[in-house]
Amino acid sequence: MTHASIERIADRLKLDPASKALSKEFDPLDLTILDLVPELEGPTTPSIAALLGVSVDRVNISVNRLLRLGLLRMNGSAWTAICEEIAI
Repeated sequence: MTHASIERIADRLKLDPASKALSKEFDPLDLTILDLVPELEGPTTPSIAALLGVSVDRVNISVNRLLRLGLLRMNGSAWTAICEEIAI
């Protein structure tokens, strides 16, 4: 999905500016990582990258985005997905 199509959908849904900004932030990989976190013991970005067949850099970008948005927390080797369900 392009940013323009996301903008059109957000306008039709009458999302407020903050919700629009958040909707443009997400990458499908973000949701995949959030789904994996509860299943992994001591996750690392290299192990997630290998499991998903993507680059470590791409996983690092997604993990940093999730941390910044408050959807993922790291406490040492323990990772916690903050949201139980995200409606798309």
